[in-house]
Order: sequence, then C-alpha cells, then structure tokens
Amino acid sequence: MSRSEWRIEKTEAVGRRGMVIADDPRAADAGAGILRSGGNAVDAAVAAALVMGVVDPQTSGIGGVAAMVVHRADGATTIIDGSGVAPRASSADMFDLAASGSAGMYAWPATKDNQHNEGPRSVGAPGAIACFCLALERYGRAGRAAVLSPAIEIAERDEPVTWVFAAHLGNYAERLWKNAEATRIFYRPSRAPLRTESGLEPGDRVRQPDLANTLRRIADGGADEFYRGETARAILDDVRRLGGVLTSEDLGAYEARELEPLTSTYRDIELRTLPGASGSTTLIEALNLLEGFDGLDQLRPDGAPLLHLIAEASRVAFRDRFAYLSSDDPKAVALLTSKSFAAQHRARRDIDPARAHPHAEAAPLAAPADTTHVSVVDGDGMAVSLTATLGQAYGSGVVPRGTGVLLADVMTWFDPRPGRANSIAPGKRILWAIAPTIAMRSGRPWLVIGAPGGRRLITSVLQGVVNCVDFGLGPQAAVNGIRVHCEDQNTLLDARAAAEVRDALVGYGHEVRIAEENFFSTHFGRANAIRVDPDGTLRGGVHRLKPTTAVAL
Repeated sequence: MSRSEWRIEKTEAVGRRGMVIADDPRAADAGAGILRSGGNAVDAAVAAALVMGVVDPQTSGIGGVAAMVVHRADGATTIIDGSGVAPRASSADMFDLAASGSAGMYAWPATKDNQHNEGPRSVGAPGAIACFCLALERYGRAGRAAVLSPAIEIAERDEPVTWVFAAHLGNYAERLWKNAEATRIFYRPSRAPLRTESGLEPGDRVRQPDLANTLRRIADGGADEFYRGETARAILDDVRRLGGVLTSEDLGAYEARELEPLTSTYRDIELRTLPGASGSTTLIEALNLLEGFDGLDQLRPDGAPLLHLIAEASRVAFRDRFAYLSSDDPKAVALLTSKSFAAQHRARRDIDPARAHPHAEAAPLAAPADTTHVSVVDGDGMAVSLTATLGQAYGSGVVPRGTGVLLADVMTWFDPRPGRANSIAPGKRILWAIAPTIAMRSGRPWLVIGAPGGRRLITSVLQGVVNCVDFGLGPQAAVNGIRVHCEDQNTLLDARAAAEVRDALVGYGHEVRIAEENFFSTHFGRANAIRVDPDGTLRGGVHRLKPTTAVAL
C-alpha cells in the first residue's frame, strides 16, 4: 500500500556580505535594508524584530520580552537581557487555583478564570523595548529613528491580511475578544476575524495607527518614553482600570541588563548563549549529556538510536529544569550546565543507550508558545541571535487604549503554586525557555541559531546543533531534520519518521506520540540558523513550512 505525502521544501539562502533571517519576509527585508544602508547586525536584528511585532503580533511585540546574543567584530560577545519582571504587588498565592486541570503554555495548574495566563492580572513589566534600545545605544550605528522606521511605516499603512495573520486571529479569538481594543483593531465590527484574500474574494487590510504613533514616540524618546513617558501612563491607566496590579514603580524601575554570556563547549565548538534561568541552561545540559556518548557521528541523524538518545537526554535535562531552576538561583544554573553533573547522570545510567525511562518524574508536556527568532550576520563579522516573545499567542490579550501595544502575559512564566522553585515573588524575573545561541569555531562565529516554540524550542536548537556538528549538515537540512521532543513520559515524534524508526523507539520503551507538522501547527520548535563557512560564505536555513525567510546580501 502507498499513499501520497506532503514533501514541501525550501531552498538554502547563500550570501557573502550579510544575511538576515526572520519569521516573516517583510521583517527579513527590513533587516536586509538596514544592512544595505550601512547599519550593522544589531541595527538589522532590532529592525527585523520590531517589524515582526507589527506584521505578526501573535508572536512578539514591543509589549513583550526579548534577549540578544551579540558577537562583536572585535571578538567579544555580550548579552542584552530584556526578560520580564513580576509586579511588586504580586505574591506566590495571588492566583486562586482551579479545582483541577492545567493551563497555559507551560501547563502549570489552572487558575480561576485563567487569570495567570491572560487578562490584566497576568501583566508584568515587559523588557523588549529596553533590550532593543540598550543594544542600539551601545552597539548599533544606524540610529534609533532609522531602525524603527520600517516598523512605523508598516504599522501606519493598510497592510493586506496574510493567511497566517487571519488564521491566528480565528484560533485565538476568545482570548482577544475579552479586550475591547484588541477586538477593535484585529476584528470586523461583527467580531469575525479579518479575512485574507482567497483568490476568489478580496481580503481585508489591517492598519495600526496607534502602534505607529507609539513607535514614533519611542524613536524620539527611547526606552524612557515607554517606561516613564506618555506611553507608560497610557499602559498603566488602562491596566489598572481593567484590574491589573502593574504600577508606575514597576515600569519606572525597569532596566535591561548587559550580561556576560553563558559559555560551554560541544565537541570542537564553543557555545555562547544566555546566562541565568533560560532555555539555554537546559540546552547546555542536554548537549553535555550527549557529548559523553562516543560514535554519535556514526549513527543516522534520522535513525532510532540517535533519536532515542536525544529524547532521553532531553527528558533528563527537563526533569532537572523543573526540579531546580529559578531566576533567583544562579547556583542551580551552574550545577545544571556543568560537565561533571552530566557525567554523574551517565554514571548512574539515567540515560541508557538500550532503553528509555518514560516514567521518570517530570512535569506535563507543555504546549508551544508563540515567539519569534531573528538571526543576523553582517559583512564585518558581527553576529546577532535574538529571540522575542509575548509569552502565549498575543500575550495577555490586553491592548491598553490608544497604544496599539499587546502586553505580554509575564505571569505565565511562573508556577502559580507557592513553595516551588519557580513560584511567584515580587520583582522576580521570569524563568523563560528562549535559547538564542552563537556557536564559535576556531574563535570565529560559525553558527547563529535560535527558535520560537515555547519549551519545545530547546530541543529544536539542540537537534540543529547536533545535526550541524556531528553530521556536518548544512543549516537548511539541520533545522528541518526528523524531529523528536521529550520532557515527560511521552516522546513526541515527527510524523515523517519512517515506520521502522517508530517501531524501534517503542521497542526501546518510549511512549511515542506522533505529530504531523503543518503550515499552522507548532508541535516542535521552529529553529532557523546561519552558518558561516571558512571562506566567509553565509548559508541560511529556515523552516520548510513557515513564512520564515532568509535574505542574503
């Protein structure tokens, strides 16, 4: 018996003078335009991220959070951290737990009226604009006005509603309908979602003048405008009116941080990524676990023996993440990312090449989040890996009147139960999953990689690195290989895996769940990557089913 199959691919972009990858072609084009006009990789990455917040507001925006790994032409690497912060009026028991069930992208226990994950009480202090402005001030060269210009232009004109935009509005209507401003901006007067052109009927167009005006004020006044100026007052007035606890002190005190990168090695590459409580911690632990197994490069990247080891390394790393990790515990980060800790796991045979451990204690499998990732390399050798998010799709769903800004559901990153490692505390930074990474080889950037996709982005980056390092795959093949994700008793397996691979994993003891990725779904993270070859050629890899686009100069 045979049946027809989806076999959809994308070509690999190749360039010499620079490359920008973003999750929408308009964002990639905006970043490339900045490079052409003399801007550097920081300018281009921020421009692309800002455009993403306009054209695909379910993924990210200036009311969200972001972090950047910046490798400078002088050889130094720095982190610009714009993580979210819980309001000062928050507390470990601020949400009433529901009688049963889980909710949100991290499958924490459900709370009454889902207040933990959407609406005004889920709002905290966002950090994306502080991150972007600090990066531009210290390491950009084009100027804030030039970098914000593409996003402003797109926001203030009538843009066609794309199929992605329309589909997401339909999928998350119940979240956005709860807020009058979000409904006014993104839905028809009947509250039906804006429609895309079908070929037989015309589509709607979307215009966001309030957002354009907010971006224009930020272009003039920088981060100070967003956190302490007219925009801040508009955000606070409406959030408080709706019942949130965010205050002027929360916004006014917010600052992005410049940090030293977390560094580690895998085989012959050096990884430079986010320090602290992020997805990078779990990524590094999983790579450390895999590094102790010899002969991975003799396996097949789409074969059961390798996918088994990746799943088991992921399961162990996620179990440790849930048990130990918190934004206010640097000792836990140091422990989980140490080579010796991984060696102890292997010595105890917590990872067995011959069998799976599906019933090891772990948290429920999380749903993917809606995030965006930008990768950039410029002609001077500067590289940027930037990930930005609103948390869940459209974040809190709250748009303060007159701003056009969707606010992140910052509280969704915290465990709503008191007494846990990641419980809520006043002024506490989030434990997030993002893992923007720059891999160095022979002291130079070799791979710029990152992904959207909630906690599932971690295994997306993990497999991208393994595919590039152990198997020498190009970035397009590396980020589109057969996928596996494991953080609890289930092993989520790409439907493209051969039947014998599925059967072999079941034979190892995995409780396999098959997931078929399509144009709309996010069963797995959506990594993109730029590889820098020894002769300076830039090669870009993007998701085969998504609008993600690489533009090469």
